[in-house]
Amino acid sequence: MHVLTKVFVVIAALLSILLAGMVIVHASNTDRVRSDYQAELARRLAADSALQASSAQGGSEKSRLLDQIQQAQNERNELQQQMTNLASERSKLLADLNRALAEKTTSESKIGELTETARTQSTLIASMREELGTIRGSETSSRKKLLDAEDRINDLTSKNDVLTQNIRALQEELAERNRALQVAGTQAASGSAGLVSGQPTQPFVYSGPRIVGRVESVQRDSASGRTLAKVTVGSNDRVSNNMLLRIVRDNEFIANLVVSNTDLSFSVGAVDFLGRSVEVREGDMVVSRIQ
Repeated sequence: MHVLTKVFVVIAALLSILLAGMVIVHASNTDRVRSDYQAELARRLAADSALQASSAQGGSEKSRLLDQIQQAQNERNELQQQMTNLASERSKLLADLNRALAEKTTSESKIGELTETARTQSTLIASMREELGTIRGSETSSRKKLLDAEDRINDLTSKNDVLTQNIRALQEELAERNRALQVAGTQAASGSAGLVSGQPTQPFVYSGPRIVGRVESVQRDSASGRTLAKVTVGSNDRVSNNMLLRIVRDNEFIANLVVSNTDLSFSVGAVDFLGRSVEVREGDMVVSRIQ
């Protein structure tokens, strides 16, 4: 074999080895890119599914609250109509009472005119006594009806006040649900850690009556790497966004919790371990201040 041919064979072998290495690297990179793409696609589908479920649940809750408000308003209108009818009946009873009083005055004047004759006076007095008794009975009955009507008006007024308060409470709950839906949509779209935009950067300590709750669940946010905790106290318990709560266990301080999202009966916040190597567990106590 010629020397030049041998050189070409060696060069071809080296190029084959180099090409094989490049093919292996290319195949490895292709598998890694495909795996990363599939994982990212799965995370996006999961986020879209959670957003759709939250929107559907919020829409159903909003419809239910609107139906309750409409029903309460209908009951209020019925009560107002009953109050109007009772007021009309009261006016009629007052007119009857005035007429009965006028008749009573007329009867008494007739009694005075018929005192000239003793015999006629006795007859007329007996007749007038019967008539006066009837008038007094009618007057007593009219007064009783008037008092009953006033009592009913007072009861209806109290019911109207209760219904008005219920409508106001339902409207506040509906507004809170709408705000929660807007926050959920913003969080799913931007991939944020669940913090409401526009919140003050520094949490505040609640100075009112002591708030006490429990840690319901603990999870780690994959986007921000922070630990989130759900607690059993919410806006009904005077908890608000950016409030600083304390997590304790067996009267020992574990970590801080900065509230980022509140509902009526629960809240969600980020756990601040203050650089300590501790763990927050379900069932740990949450308080607004440590006594």
